[in-house]
Amino acid sequence: MASIPDAPVPAESTDLSTYPTTTLQQIGFFIIFFFPALALLVVSLRVYSRFSARTFGWDDGFIVAAMITALAEASCSYVMMKLDFIGVHTWQIPPVPPTERPWSQVWSYLVIMLYNPQLGFVKSSVLFFLLRIGGHKPGIRWSIHALNVCNILLMISVFVASVFTCVPINKYWDRGVPGHCNNEGLQYIVSSSITVLTDILVVILPIRIVVGLQMPMRLKMGLTFVLTLGIVVTIVSILRLIWLIDYHYGDLFQNPDFSYDIRFVYSSVECNLAIICASIPALSSLLKRWFPHFFANLTKTSGGRRTFFFRHREGDNRTAVTSSDQFQTSSHVIRTFGGGTIVVKDLPASPLSGSYPCSPLYLQPRGDGGESDEEGVLFDIYNIRKTTKFDVSYNDAGSVRSGDLARSASKFRYQQSMSALSSE
Repeated sequence: MASIPDAPVPAESTDLSTYPTTTLQQIGFFIIFFFPALALLVVSLRVYSRFSARTFGWDDGFIVAAMITALAEASCSYVMMKLDFIGVHTWQIPPVPPTERPWSQVWSYLVIMLYNPQLGFVKSSVLFFLLRIGGHKPGIRWSIHALNVCNILLMISVFVASVFTCVPINKYWDRGVPGHCNNEGLQYIVSSSITVLTDILVVILPIRIVVGLQMPMRLKMGLTFVLTLGIVVTIVSILRLIWLIDYHYGDLFQNPDFSYDIRFVYSSVECNLAIICASIPALSSLLKRWFPHFFANLTKTSGGRRTFFFRHREGDNRTAVTSSDQFQTSSHVIRTFGGGTIVVKDLPASPLSGSYPCSPLYLQPRGDGGESDEEGVLFDIYNIRKTTKFDVSYNDAGSVRSGDLARSASKFRYQQSMSALSSE
């Protein structure tokens, strides 16, 4: 192989354009900027959707924190790749010992500090989102809280361990300073392994939640697919773990062209894919607004009928009711997920009585103007109940105010209302 003259660039030049580069390194630059840009677009749509619906919550706050950290990491990664000649052939690297290039180690240190919190922020965002859609069951709620606490404690402990990899801290980039450093390879591999484990747990939990929801199978399958997109992130995490093992304990440096390798970008891909996958489920309200017919079709069964589910208060049996002629004579109307209506018969007993056996559930956003982030979560129609308990107020002049009854007619109307209720 022909030798290429050393690049005439000082080791600590601030003009990054004078450093040698290759096509492989340029591909690495594209990756570390493309994925954050895509993640920024998705997060921006998510924030717009939540603010427009006035449903901005903890899950959105954590994802915004992760996005800010990811953008900072992208900038630091670019400088690090340049100063460390990542993706450049070894014979293009100036013959300067790493100990004389402390600034490259400073940027490497910053990248490590920014990488670890990102995944912790994303996982907390996912877990808070799961509380929104499935946190009503005590068992699932406590599982989410327990996993979130473990995630936050892991994030803090890994961050602290990374900050104090070397004591004093500046020994990390200036090995001539007296002090000591941890076994970096072992530290990074252990923390990465735990990260993969928590990734798997965060992927499994949504499946447990969706299985317990009452909805058409087509919609359930779609929701499961969206909530488990994190599997892709887990795969990238495993690839990154393999690279770390090869970098610290493998024979990577036995390769005469070891620097011609851009697997470093796994970190950027992993973090930004995590942000994207965590944000897609939260875009449901915006996507429903843009593609209403697609989401309406998700609730259709064969034959074009929509299926509704009734939850028995005693036991777990479910009864499916479809739109048919036998219900057309009733006065009760339920609005469907797709925006249509279905008429059902009078209910067997008053919701106020303890004998009422079941309550209809339908796919409809909770009451925030139809733009809730929990579209598709089953809503209990009997959260609105009829009652015989009410207050009557009067004014001195005997005139009727908005919401009041006139003194002269109040007694008659009260008796008439009670008669109507008793006749039911």
